[in-house]
Amino acid sequence: MFKVNDTIATVGIKTDGIKKTYKVKLAVVVEVALHDLIVEPINEFWRSHIRISKSECHKIPVEKLTSNSIKVLPEINDLVLYYKTCNYMDKKSIPKKEIGLLTAIEYSPGRKPKGFVTIDNKLKEFILEELIILEKHG
Repeated sequence: MFKVNDTIATVGIKTDGIKKTYKVKLAVVVEVALHDLIVEPINEFWRSHIRISKSECHKIPVEKLTSNSIKVLPEINDLVLYYKTCNYMDKKSIPKKEIGLLTAIEYSPGRKPKGFVTIDNKLKEFILEELIILEKHG
C-alpha cells in the first residue's frame, strides 16, 4: 500500500472527553516496514525522520492533484450560495451565509462582474466570483 516517496497525511487527535481536535501533517515516506513507516514531515523547520504507525497515515495521490483549477462561475437561474467568514481571527465568529437564485448578472468596464441574487423575495448584489453554485438551472 505505501511506497518510498509517497506523500501521506498523518492524523493525530486531541480530546478533552467532549470534543476532538484533529491535527493533520503532511509527510514523505522514507522507509516502509510491516506496521510502521519512517517519514519526513513536509514544511517543518527540522528535517527529522519520525516513526509512525501505518494506521495513522493516509496516502495522498499527489499525481492527481492540480493547482491550475478554473473557477466555474454561476449562470442566471442557478441556485447559489454566498459564504463569507466575518472575522478570521475570532473562532466563534458566525459566517455570513445566504442562499438564493441568481436572477441577473451585470458586467461593467473596469469592475468585477456582479451577480444579483433573489433571497426571500429581495434582490441582493454580490461579486459574481464569490457565489458558489449549489444547483444548475437545468
